[in-house]
Amino acid sequence: MFRKCHVRYYKFVGVGIEPYHEADGLFHQWGQQAFEESFSYTVGIVELADGTIITAEPGDIKFETV
Repeated sequence: MFRKCHVRYYKFVGVGIEPYHEADGLFHQWGQQAFEESFSYTVGIVELADGTIITAEPGDIKFETV
């Protein structure tokens, strides 16, 4: 079962990065993302309302309370 959440994330456009975007979505699970083969870090995998899958840092995911 997926959890509803509000997420803040970067959106890559061309060669640059746009400012943070915010959206509601469904949290899928935690994952690992590698950075230039030197280290990895934890990310949350979130599905946005339009079906787009994004990754976000744990501090940028806020879970809805029931």
